[in-house]
Amino acid sequence: MPKAPSSFGKNALLGVILCGGASTRMGVDKATLSHRGCALWQRVAERLEPQVGQLVISTSAAQTPLSFAPMPCIIDSQADCGPLAGITSALTSPAWLEYDWLVFSSCDTPQQPMDWVSVLIEASGGNAGIYYIRHQGQPHYLHALWHRNLLAPLSEYIQQGGRAVRAFYAQNQALPVDFVAVNQHDPFLNLNTPEDIARLNHD
Repeated sequence: MPKAPSSFGKNALLGVILCGGASTRMGVDKATLSHRGCALWQRVAERLEPQVGQLVISTSAAQTPLSFAPMPCIIDSQADCGPLAGITSALTSPAWLEYDWLVFSSCDTPQQPMDWVSVLIEASGGNAGIYYIRHQGQPHYLHALWHRNLLAPLSEYIQQGGRAVRAFYAQNQALPVDFVAVNQHDPFLNLNTPEDIARLNHD
């Protein structure tokens, strides 16, 4: 059974930054691009690490773990499955089986809030499932809280050729959780092109 809400805090969570994407639109590995003197993944880590009990990086086999030192890395086991590969690898990693709950974040959202994980925790009430952020009607599927019992249906979905995160969420009654930002700017907006990076570095 999942932990009761009273004991279900940040220390019960494994945070996973998904860095193994192909970065097709960016043209280079976006996770390691520089943003104000640090790699993009480091900016995300700065904001996510205080919200979880332990933080790890999910990478592809083509990436070198040295790029993410000193963070521990989990290698994607299925390179052709998109973000679900990183999620699957994290859920099956024997090194982190003590965590029933995992928090996932994309690597390209360096402006993400410092409290979004607690919003998902509260919404879940300790009930197993998938909970993901929605901001002003815009879903952010890769900012999500998962219970480990989703591994079995996820594995079956991938074996049947499924790749779309949105479709898997729909099949498994994933719940959107509205996040209210201080201003109208979407703090979960991800960076996909060199122009996006240049604009962010200039702001």
